[in-house]
Amino acid sequence: MRKWIKLFTWESINGSTRSDLEPDERSVWNDLMCMAGLSRGGREGFIEQAVGVPYASDRLASMLVIPRELLDRTKEKCVLEGRLTRLPDGTLYITNWDKYQEVKKKNNGHEKFTRISGDEVIVVRRDRVLYDGTDPGEGDPEKKAYQQRVTKFETEQRE
Repeated sequence: MRKWIKLFTWESINGSTRSDLEPDERSVWNDLMCMAGLSRGGREGFIEQAVGVPYASDRLASMLVIPRELLDRTKEKCVLEGRLTRLPDGTLYITNWDKYQEVKKKNNGHEKFTRISGDEVIVVRRDRVLYDGTDPGEGDPEKKAYQQRVTKFETEQRE
């Protein structure tokens, strides 16, 4: 479970969410992002009671203290626009969750990226990749594989 979620300031004011959703729907969208961060089923980005068990609309509306009509309208609009994905079991998923929740920081003059997905946390710096706090040494035969992962990760960031 996350204690916080990333909220894009520029995009929130000037992006498609502002033009596509009404003010009350934008509020529900932000609530749904928070619910996805709670990962009650253990999977971030999913709005579910447990893995594969969606919230009933009445229950979710009650939790968010909003009319069910507003929740249903917002969910349908977000599904149609591609913000939400409705899985066959009815569970909702924030379509670009990993993209939305990626964190970029500065660390000692080097860019540092942290991608949080599932149980894995990957920290990337220009010179190395750390998995679970381990760093391959200079003579490590897997150093090349780690460097390839860094290159792949940095390429994904530019896309």
